[in-house]
Amino acid sequence: MKFDKSRVFTAVNAEELKVGSKVIISDTIASLELKVNKWIEGCTDNVHKLIYIRGKDEHSRFEVEMGSSWMLAYLVEEAKDEGLKWTDLNLGYALRGVSISLRVMVIGINIDPNTDTHILLSSVGWIKDDCLKDWELITEIAT
Repeated sequence: MKFDKSRVFTAVNAEELKVGSKVIISDTIASLELKVNKWIEGCTDNVHKLIYIRGKDEHSRFEVEMGSSWMLAYLVEEAKDEGLKWTDLNLGYALRGVSISLRVMVIGINIDPNTDTHILLSSVGWIKDDCLKDWELITEIAT
């Protein structure tokens, strides 16, 4: 295996990458190639979960779980389409209905592990965890 340019995502094609994918991130091609080569050799220290794709007005569009954003992402493993889980969401995240044309924001989170209702959505209310399959994370919020 070698560095595969078709796995590199930039600000131009960021929307083609799924949130939840495992990626290697960097701000320069040289650094990205170095990190990818280390991964090919078996080092997984540089592999991160993509949690958000910032808007088109941002130069560092790829946000990973450690809370930082980067200019380049190298796809290691595509996210599986298992639907949203309440633990994937944070306050302020925007969601779009899969089968309805509705956009909402997460305005409350119940962290009690003994319930099946964790997420409060604006203009919808509290929804059961199994209903999150009817929603998708919006990676870009239109103004």
